[in-house]
Amino acid sequence: MLMRTKIFTGIKKAVKYLFSDNESYKHLCSKIIVYEWINERPELFNIEGEFKTYMERNFFYNGFIYFIPDITVISECKTTIIEILHKHEVDGAKINKIQLYAYINKIEIDLFEINAEWILNQIDIPEKIISNKIII
Repeated sequence: MLMRTKIFTGIKKAVKYLFSDNESYKHLCSKIIVYEWINERPELFNIEGEFKTYMERNFFYNGFIYFIPDITVISECKTTIIEILHKHEVDGAKINKIQLYAYINKIEIDLFEINAEWILNQIDIPEKIISNKIII
């Protein structure tokens, strides 16, 4: 039991360092799972070629943080943003910021909204992602 407590304490410290304090474990674990799915099966998210995956990547506009998606995948031809839905959907203000950022930078962005509950109910990497997809 002591070993489990030490491991859990280490995970909590890492989580506090990497992510905000007000993030639920449900949201965090869902994010980590989807991050792994992307690296294992990028075709589930229509990602082709070389790509780099980020968690909580800052997007800047005029020198300030403009928005921070849960997961960002930057590939040769487009950017994919994945938002994990736990308590509420992505609000219109954030979608507008993403649209404006895409327009100003002349890039295509795919936005996936995936329910945290659905993610945690999976036993293995799914054959198909159940999500709302918005092409910006």
